[in-house]
Amino acid sequence: MNSRSRAAQRKAATASKTAVRRQGIVPKPHKRLDPSVDAAQASRSIQHQEVLYAEQYSGPTPHPAYLREIQEIVPGSAEMIFREFELQGTHRRALERKIVSGNERRATIGQWLGGAIALFFLAAAVWLVLADHDAAGIAIGTVDLGGLVAVFVIGSLRRRPTDD
Repeated sequence: MNSRSRAAQRKAATASKTAVRRQGIVPKPHKRLDPSVDAAQASRSIQHQEVLYAEQYSGPTPHPAYLREIQEIVPGSAEMIFREFELQGTHRRALERKIVSGNERRATIGQWLGGAIALFFLAAAVWLVLADHDAAGIAIGTVDLGGLVAVFVIGSLRRRPTDD
């Protein structure tokens, strides 16, 4: 370590001590053991006790102790918190109902439009066969019916529960 870095460290330590003194925090000096006390006696006289307390709470509302403290600070706040909790739940359920009904409506419209398109192409296939365009009519009819079968088979496979 060069002399500049040592000087910088001393300067930082002095600034730190000065900042601590300005804030009114004065560190206590360390007690030195009496030299007449031997090491065995000193180790017996030093006691150390640590108590660790942990509490965990999980839930949609604040911990009951915190709720009591909040209620003491702001009377009526516990009722306000629970009212907001109820309003939020009501709002969330209303949104979920709207989403589910929208999804059902979209699915119903999709099924009706898909059926109409399939019927249109089936009618076109029949018309082409009757108009002496057998190859085109059979090709369109086969693709149309094959598509319908594929949609129903894939749909039933997706709805089938898996054995995981």
